[in-house]
Amino acid sequence: MKKALLFLMLLSGSLAGFAQTPVATAKPDTAKVWTIHGQNTFLINQSSFSHWAAGGADAIALNVVLDYDFDYKKNKWSWDNKVIIGYGLAKQNEGGWQKK
Repeated sequence: MKKALLFLMLLSGSLAGFAQTPVATAKPDTAKVWTIHGQNTFLINQSSFSHWAAGGADAIALNVVLDYDFDYKKNKWSWDNKVIIGYGLAKQNEGGWQKK
């Protein structure tokens, strides 16, 4: 019984490999010389202290980060650029907003 089950598992695995048809691959766009990759990050952080014997200051912070790569490649020429921009604000208790 175990041998028959093993044989069926191996047979189904091999048939699954034959059942898939190759997908036609598209030719890369040779006219496109710039590639752009990036990510945006928006963070909100809050800390609140109430009935805490050791003390502490309530705070809130907001951060925005933009991180992008601009890459140029044509023939033997290659040029890579990286842009990282970050901005943040923080506020503690009754104090005003501070830029970070």
